[in-house]
Amino acid sequence: MTNVQSNLTGVLVIALMQLGVLRGGEEATSHAQSLRPSSARTAPTDIQDNEHYGFVVVRHRADVRSLTRIVSVADVRGDTAFVFANDRQWRALLEGGYTPVDLPSPGSLDEHVMSMNPGRSSGWDTYPTYAAYLSMMDYYAELFPTICRLDTIGRSVQGRLILVMKISSNVQGHDDRPEILYSSTMHGNETVGYVLLLRLIDYLLMQYGQPTGEGFRVTRLIDNCELWINPLFNPDGTYMAGSDTTVRSARRSNAHGVDLNRDFPDRINDPVNSVAGREPETQAMMQFVAAHNFSLSANFHGGAQVVNYPWDNGMPSGTYSFCPDDAWFVHLSKVYAAPNPDIMSGGFPQGITNGCAWYDIFGGRQDWIYYWYGGRETTIELTNAYNPPGSVLPQRWENNRESFLAYIEESFKGIRGIIVDADSGKPVRAKVDVMEFTDAPVFSDSSVGDYHRLLLPGMYNIVVAAPGFLPDTVRNIAVVDTGATCIDVFLERAAVAVNEGVSSTPSDFQLFQNYPNPFNPNSNIRYQISEFRHVKLAVYDLLGGEVAVLVNERKPAGNYTAQFDASGLASGVYFYRLTAGRYVETRKMLLLQ
Repeated sequence: MTNVQSNLTGVLVIALMQLGVLRGGEEATSHAQSLRPSSARTAPTDIQDNEHYGFVVVRHRADVRSLTRIVSVADVRGDTAFVFANDRQWRALLEGGYTPVDLPSPGSLDEHVMSMNPGRSSGWDTYPTYAAYLSMMDYYAELFPTICRLDTIGRSVQGRLILVMKISSNVQGHDDRPEILYSSTMHGNETVGYVLLLRLIDYLLMQYGQPTGEGFRVTRLIDNCELWINPLFNPDGTYMAGSDTTVRSARRSNAHGVDLNRDFPDRINDPVNSVAGREPETQAMMQFVAAHNFSLSANFHGGAQVVNYPWDNGMPSGTYSFCPDDAWFVHLSKVYAAPNPDIMSGGFPQGITNGCAWYDIFGGRQDWIYYWYGGRETTIELTNAYNPPGSVLPQRWENNRESFLAYIEESFKGIRGIIVDADSGKPVRAKVDVMEFTDAPVFSDSSVGDYHRLLLPGMYNIVVAAPGFLPDTVRNIAVVDTGATCIDVFLERAAVAVNEGVSSTPSDFQLFQNYPNPFNPNSNIRYQISEFRHVKLAVYDLLGGEVAVLVNERKPAGNYTAQFDASGLASGVYFYRLTAGRYVETRKMLLLQ
């Protein structure tokens, strides 16, 4: 067999696994900002009836970046990218000189058995009709009103409901528990997670309060967190071709032909956190997340078997892109993958991958929620087959049940507490930075004041800052693996001026002119920073040589003054530069000896 024949054979095997002809696992034989009101984006308004699926062979892995700006890349194996596209995107692909190979739609291969009652009575081996889905969610809310509540967060393009179920022993209120979000089927043809999350709802509600090992574990979960479950995020993609009665012919995109997991703000490609110009489903999720304080979440998909963690971009496609919490995300991903036979047999080392190291995307939800809200999210690909027959669903549940629970339990670790106004005792919306990390804050909830910073075991220092309050630093906090360390913070209101050169929190970064200037031999350099950052203030000669470092440490927001002693330096012009995160400014000063 030639190398070309071998490569094509490998491509076809992967395609068949994704289409469901061959199965993975045992079946296979082979920072926070509020949402802004406006944006330059324009959302499509026409219904897209067609969806293409195929593969494209690229010369280099890094070429996937160009491809992902044209179509929706769903998987990359070696030099082969599997893609979905609407008619306009497919034409652009052809016009761009690509030669895609058409494949059958992975949502249309099986005659799915549908049911009006797909739950325990039928063995969970069928898919619900859309009406059955609504009925099931209503049924659970009515049967378990003390621990579950059904909410509608929005509607799809075609008016179908986007539902979330809150499960908590404080279901009608809100307290200092971590909030967790499980969401599935953002891509309408990735249907396994849809049924598994329905079954998870059923399992949690039925096990709560039971005098068994499983019951005790589930009761502890529900008593100590707020779990929000959204089984079906893209109902149009799942049902529009089947008129609500079948998931056969389910498609990836929404009714406008938009991939919803490419529609969120992006720290690199679309850096305005605005709902304007986005799809109705995306807007609904963005507004829902902004109204909550999720410390942990998971986004369930299909088409591969792996746990994918941030960043999804930032480096050339196929290259690892480290995020500030990289080691913790690796740990979290292994927590889900390790007990899961499907994930562990998916062809990825240890069942996990960095998003960009697999292939880069722009507009994904996990990077959005992490970058803008401090929530920790992974994208979990449950099965190689996109839309398999219902007969495989019971085993998928058995393989994922432990992973579902263990993942939630990670929310009970790290550092947590309540942040309040020291004078009034009222909760404060504050930013919590860990000094050992750069640009990875979490935020306290404005209604309760609780924060939850998920961390690996170790020793940490935190800085808590809020507008109108003096920042507070808490040092030498020990974090263990058995539970969260509780650190409550009482913030003092800022006066007009405070000691040691630090005044009330400034609104931006700024480097001021030194004084006196000219000087001999001492001068003062004043600067302000509006956020907790690593700060470097250095002095350079005319040739760019560094002659002094005045500040080189992490500092909370505030106004500062550094003194420069030029004794021993020759008269002349010098430059001083402030670097604080992405802020850099340089000024000139004159030394006269």
